Amino acid sequence: MGNVTLYQVLTNGGVPTSVYAFTVEVTRNDTNAVVVPALTNMTPVTTGVYEHSFAPPAPGLSYTATYTVTATSGAPALSFPETINDTGGPERPPKPRPCGDWLEDTLAYLLWQRLSMLMSGPMVSYDVHGHKFSRMEYMQHLDNSIMALRRELAQQDIVEFVSGYSGGW
Repeated sequence: MGNVTLYQVLTNGGVPTSVYAFTVEVTRNDTNAVVVPALTNMTPVTTGVYEHSFAPPAPGLSYTATYTVTATSGAPALSFPETINDTGGPERPPKPRPCGDWLEDTLAYLLWQRLSMLMSGPMVSYDVHGHKFSRMEYMQHLDNSIMALRRELAQQDIVEFVSGYSGGW
């Protein structure tokens, strides 16, 4: 029986954002027993991405994870609950369908790969073209690749000129 890993991505205006403090408490839904004590720190993986793993007491249980976020020192804490069902891990999202544009297809694939990695739980190492990466290094590698593709897409000519003329001024 493997660990249950909780993942959260915190954003501000759609941009991943790190916070001053991010904690979690996990209770079983069938007995209300505490599985992860209150104020247990979520571990930052990369900017705005946090995780925490715990060993489930039995397979197939349902939990309530109560997250508490403090954005900055002295700011009020915000709490939000989430129901977690331990079904052996979430399924990977479906692979994106190619649209025919190399940059768009590559960006969609990298985003899919990043989401799949977040959903699948941590591995000891990742291999890309023979280069070994730790989880954090691999996330950074994916983030750098995604940002480079987004910059390149932003520089493309987005104005389409249609030939022909119709009507008058």
